[in-house]
Amino acid sequence: LTVPPAQHTLTPHANHHHANHLFCFAFSQLRTLPVVGGLLEDQFDTTVKMSTYLVAFIVCDFLSISKNTQHGVKISVYAVPEKIDQAQFALDAAVRLLDFYDDYFDIPYPLPKQDLAAIPDFQSGAMENWGLTTYRETALFFDPHKSSASDKLGITMVIAHELAHQWFGNLVTMQWWNDLWLNEGFAKFMEFVSVNITNPELEVEDYFMGKCFEAMEVDCLSSSHPVSTPVENPAQIQEMFDDVSYDKGACILHMLREFLTPEEFKSGIVRYLKKYSYQNTVNTHLWESLTTEQHAEEELDVRAMMETWTLQEGFPLITVEVKGREVRLSQERYLKGEDPSQTSGFLWHVPLTYVDSNSATVHRFLLKTKTDVLYLPEEVDWIKFNVDMSGYYIVHYEGSGWDDLITLLKHNHTALSSNDRASLINNVFQLVSVGKLELDKALDLSLYLSRETKSVPVTQGLSELVPLYKLMEKRDMEALENQMKSYIVHLFRELIDRQTWTDDGSVSERMLRSYLLLFACVRGHPPCISTATQLFKKWKESDGNMRSGNYTKNCTLRNYFLNDNFYIFIIWKTPTPAYELPPHVGDWGSIPALGDWLHLTLHWPNQCNHYKQILNISLSSLVRILVIAPALSGWVTPRVMLISTRLRL
Repeated sequence: LTVPPAQHTLTPHANHHHANHLFCFAFSQLRTLPVVGGLLEDQFDTTVKMSTYLVAFIVCDFLSISKNTQHGVKISVYAVPEKIDQAQFALDAAVRLLDFYDDYFDIPYPLPKQDLAAIPDFQSGAMENWGLTTYRETALFFDPHKSSASDKLGITMVIAHELAHQWFGNLVTMQWWNDLWLNEGFAKFMEFVSVNITNPELEVEDYFMGKCFEAMEVDCLSSSHPVSTPVENPAQIQEMFDDVSYDKGACILHMLREFLTPEEFKSGIVRYLKKYSYQNTVNTHLWESLTTEQHAEEELDVRAMMETWTLQEGFPLITVEVKGREVRLSQERYLKGEDPSQTSGFLWHVPLTYVDSNSATVHRFLLKTKTDVLYLPEEVDWIKFNVDMSGYYIVHYEGSGWDDLITLLKHNHTALSSNDRASLINNVFQLVSVGKLELDKALDLSLYLSRETKSVPVTQGLSELVPLYKLMEKRDMEALENQMKSYIVHLFRELIDRQTWTDDGSVSERMLRSYLLLFACVRGHPPCISTATQLFKKWKESDGNMRSGNYTKNCTLRNYFLNDNFYIFIIWKTPTPAYELPPHVGDWGSIPALGDWLHLTLHWPNQCNHYKQILNISLSSLVRILVIAPALSGWVTPRVMLISTRLRL
């Protein structure tokens, strides 16, 4: 891993015993010849110039299905024989996506074929080996009779990510691991760009903002690191594979794209890929490719702007104060739970966007100093910065700014986009967490949610409100905890009662349904409990084969985990379809049977194909839930060696 990702060519030969054994490699097989000792030798074509970490081969007895793209590239999906019939969706998705990237980047895919291999037990989610991408089975298999819309979304996004790497990472490779984000941030960003075009029905634009919020949760801590940071040893390199490299990298690219315009941004990255094909790059090469003569005339220095986002950790809090036509702006680092003095010394070139009560036009302003002033053509009733949360920053409104926006949401919330509404919800609670606002202000804003119907703001509202009662629960503040639970149920009761327990509608509608039903059942909402009881009974009678959306199924199982966890364990420990992994227990909150579930997970039978994935998923999902972290720590500590041994199986 510490070897620089330099470019080389390879001409592999592979010897094997049995004619039915497949030796899969990135390039086309030229011939198979008998050699000494009764062996067969597969000879392959010489590769293009490529980085050695992208070389992969597979020896297997898989079956495959194939299809050609419009550009003549053969795409194949390899899988174990008994599951090859679940590979068709992945094959069709890969064909559409490779054709999209061929056209979007204006650079033909350089290899004669692209293979996707489903590995029965695979520690990584997927790997972008050039011409032979590898995946967990869960990331490729789709059963039309049992899989859900969320499965379809997940499969498509993973394939989009790995195929984007065939250009960003494979055709052009970062010079050293400090710029890993040039690979991973771009691939994450292109997931959303590509799938939004190839599969508009999946509505992926609804989920991008959530990725940025997730990155901010890590990036607002003093332990964060710059997107591009010096690394020297394997441990430091491994640490770079995190939300900062992936999600923050994608978010700052999205911010730049929206500020430059999508057309200018696309032209710049095409220039970058064409100029540096089969070469190693650093981030300055990208910024230079995105800079045009027009930018020089406008005094826009793309490199200077973006290096403030890649070479320092964190992100800015923009404070806005409106006085008549004058808008006073200031910036500081947003830092959670630390000494405020640690926010000094940071300065970003912030590409601000805003709309106001007088115009739906998106206005732009580049804030390059600690403070600045912009002037409006006329006075406004309200102003909202960071349009659609396209920028990687949060905003605080001083004076009457928050009250003006709360009034707008109360009387005409659709005057703002659903992304704008969700970003206001996020920002107001983030400001409460660092003492910039009182909780009353955030709760005043949340009152409008009783009329909200869109998935993004509703789920954001739940994600901000639910941790409040969990915090009260942890601190034994029972009266306040019950008040908060009642308040949240009251806000969403009408929307909850309108939900059906089906797996139909758009992807956003299904995801909204799943969040609401899971919340309602965990809170003991009687209609939800009644329906869950009936569905769980039917699910048991079907031996776990009843079709339902993944989140709906988790909601049902959550209610019966305590009383029927042994039955659920028996269902999942037997050979199951790849997509039937255990639910993320941590997503259910505080569970009395936590110890039982962890014991069952740790003692999963070795012969289960997905054992390591199951243990990894169960433990990692639990770690994310702060309220049960002490219980998890107490359970894990005396079992560290056993867990380590099991994960090395």
